[in-house]
Amino acid sequence: MNRDNPAAKPYYRLMALGLIILSISQLAVYLMNLNHLIAGLGMGVGIGLELGSLYKISRLKKDIK
Repeated sequence: MNRDNPAAKPYYRLMALGLIILSISQLAVYLMNLNHLIAGLGMGVGIGLELGSLYKISRLKKDIK
């Protein structure tokens, strides 16, 4: 992946945000007794952000070539 592409920078931020949401969700499940709905929602949002940003970055990479 080419990090020098300025059009991809917001998607790298979304990928980082998804990773942060996933890690906070897992940490909250470990430390607190969370409802399964809330834990699953946090994991789903985090994974969705990461997959969506990876898809958009790969599309931008194909457009450059």
